[in-house]
Formats: sequence, structure tokens, C-alpha cells
Amino acid sequence: MCAQGRLAHVGMSVESITRTYDFYHKYFGFELLFTDQFDETYISSANYIFRVPEHTVCKFAFMQDAYGTAIELFEFNNKLPFELPPWHRPGIHHLCIEVDDVRAQYEWMRADGVAFCEEPRPRQRKVNGETKYLVFLQDPD
Repeated sequence: MCAQGRLAHVGMSVESITRTYDFYHKYFGFELLFTDQFDETYISSANYIFRVPEHTVCKFAFMQDAYGTAIELFEFNNKLPFELPPWHRPGIHHLCIEVDDVRAQYEWMRADGVAFCEEPRPRQRKVNGETKYLVFLQDPD
């Protein structure tokens, strides 16, 4: 027997839940499901997961797109600075969000001041015989 599963959500730590949610809501249609907070007691009881200093608290929120894809956001009171993860080290290093027209999305977001790493370029492989485009951008974090 083979167990079946599906991705429920992805978690990411952010500088500001509000700023990150606003970005994903404006450009990709994510809706806020709820927000809450892990208190110091909860964090210390699960510090084998969080690995943070004493007296840490963490706000968290869930946001979801129209297809049911959810992202859990964590905002810790004692943030470390962001470090770009090396792609050759195991772990998550990007999120991929599909849009109807990558070039139009790029132009809109770029006009709004969103930072991109490149201009849209064709994917290496066609999808159902069609050339699809991709672009890497920087979200608020």
C-alpha cells in the first residue's frame, strides 16, 4: 500500500507579517486566513524545532491563494538578519507562483518598484508544446 499526501502549507519566517501579506495579496491574490501568537512557554516547549533564545515569542499567520495553497508566516521578536541560502545546500531556496502572463506581471510589479533578479526568460522545456516564461524576484524578505 502506498500512502497518499498533498502539501498542506509552506512556512517562512519574515521581518513583518503585515508587509509580506500585503505583497502576496496585492500581486498574487493571497487571502489572510488568521493570525495568532506562540507565547514564550510554547516556544520553549518546542525549542527542539525553533532553536531560538529564551524569551522568544512569535506571531504567525496563514495566508492562502485561490487554489488552496497556503503559506504560514512567522514573525519572531528576536529576528536574525536574512542570509541568502546557497542553492547547493539542502533546503528550500525559493517559492514558485504561477501567473497567467509572466511578462505582464513583471511589467506591473517592476513599475511598482519590486526588485527582480532578471527579466522574464523562456523556460528550458516547453509545457504541452508551449513556451512558458519564468522570472526571479525579491519579495519583502
